[in-house]
Amino acid sequence: MSWSVLYIVFLFFLSCTNIPSPWCRFHSHTFVLQEVSLIQEKLTRVPSDVTKFSHLELLCLRQNYIKEITFVAGLTTIQELDFHDNLLKKIEGLEKLVNLT
Repeated sequence: MSWSVLYIVFLFFLSCTNIPSPWCRFHSHTFVLQEVSLIQEKLTRVPSDVTKFSHLELLCLRQNYIKEITFVAGLTTIQELDFHDNLLKKIEGLEKLVNLT
């Protein structure tokens, strides 16, 4: 099963439960999603569900069809972005990503 399918299943799981994202309690352990890679998924926009993961450090959306990106304040932990090989014409809100390296 590919990582993108696992990511979609995880998002579906979060939407169907009362577990606050990005925390997922399972067998007394806490898991925090820190990296999301959706490569060659034919995306035309950044998935809005990405903002649910308040500890996200890496967002890789390379080789998609994304034309416009607007970042929101909820992604302040992002350290690395990868939008290589998209159709970008407009990027807004980078100043909100204070941990970007």
